[in-house]
Amino acid sequence: MTTPDARLATPLEAAWQPAMGGRLAVPTASAAPRTTGDAGEMTATPRTWWRTGLRVVRDLAIGFAVIAAIPLATIAFVGPAEWTTNSTRDRVAEVERLRPLTLSSRAGITPIEAGEALYRLAPPRVDQAIAMRPVVPDVLPWDGVPADAALFADHRSNRWPGPLATKVIERAAQGYSAAEIAWLRQIAEAPLWRDADLVARAAQIDIDGARLAKPLDPETPWLYPPTTATQRLRKIGDAGVARAAYYVTQHDYAKAEEALRTVVSLGFALVDNGTSFLDALTGRVLIDIGRDGLHQLSALTGQRDLFARSEPFRSNPNAQRIPIAVREADAARNLADASLSRAFRFEQYGLMSYTSCSSVGKVLTGLSDAERAAMDDARRTLPRFASERNMLDLQGRRVDVIAKVVAPTHTLTSIIVGAGEVTAAVTGNPRIATCTRFAAARLDGH
Repeated sequence: MTTPDARLATPLEAAWQPAMGGRLAVPTASAAPRTTGDAGEMTATPRTWWRTGLRVVRDLAIGFAVIAAIPLATIAFVGPAEWTTNSTRDRVAEVERLRPLTLSSRAGITPIEAGEALYRLAPPRVDQAIAMRPVVPDVLPWDGVPADAALFADHRSNRWPGPLATKVIERAAQGYSAAEIAWLRQIAEAPLWRDADLVARAAQIDIDGARLAKPLDPETPWLYPPTTATQRLRKIGDAGVARAAYYVTQHDYAKAEEALRTVVSLGFALVDNGTSFLDALTGRVLIDIGRDGLHQLSALTGQRDLFARSEPFRSNPNAQRIPIAVREADAARNLADASLSRAFRFEQYGLMSYTSCSSVGKVLTGLSDAERAAMDDARRTLPRFASERNMLDLQGRRVDVIAKVVAPTHTLTSIIVGAGEVTAAVTGNPRIATCTRFAAARLDGH
């Protein structure tokens, strides 16, 4: 307690002391702050400023640590995405035994010509803002010639207005009515098969170079580049089997086999020249449609080797979900493996984009040296055309694009995303913001 000193008190303070019971504390000369100059400015000791600075730095560090913990804890909590064991690689790899069933390639077909033919055959689904080259799509003959309800009555397909591809060859051998044969003939003689044959016999296809008016900017927030017209191509595959069935009704088994090999070759064209997993999986569907048709035909003609090669695929009902970390271990090797399908390797490059967000450690330090080397090598060796290099750049930005497009929909995830943005800005690590947005999108159910 400070002892009052009346000698130092002002007259007013001295008058108040008795009234306050002598409790008024008056600063002594030693306790009074030092002043300099006539203005009486306060000057703190160096120790005071040092302590204040340390407290500020400590408080800022604690605050930043709390903010940084929010996005990093979210990334750790959400964890890596899961993939099934029945992956694109597994599904595409099992069709390799059918490659001998493709048509021989024809010299002189340029990649752009084949790409233009595929563009006419199956124009992709695309965002209206993406500049595409003009195209006149091939006419699908069954759109203008719907089958009468009485035609193929007991084996009508629910995918297109014609007969079931899995039954039509067998039923053609048993005999069709004149009306059914006439309908199949219109399918078999349709002009679209000229483009189908050109695509099927091309050694290389520049798919996106033929359809994009200009390269896509990897920084633009599109979720997807032009998307394969899977349903249209499946119908064309079914129509290809119906085309073969018409030739069976004419006892022209060589043309029937060629028509079915065309379907198989269309599928391999997508597997070998595609740049996305959807290209690869659509290709597999077409290969399987053609395979089944060849299996029916070889049973009819007695071609034992063809019958054995076109055996159905074995189903895998016990496919299990596994962590992405298991896929990460293989991704770098898959990128460098030229024996794997190109569409699958493009997908693996996109997977590496997700890999950078698979753990807190990778968010902070980035990909491993081996992963970086694999991606650098893929950029040098995988693209054959400028359009494929463009698609590879888009695959590498897949996580960034999704993170930009998908906005948080709840207050909590908005706070998490904001904390990630602050942490990224302070640390100079934009991956923190990207991976936080990606994790928040998964929390929101996107």
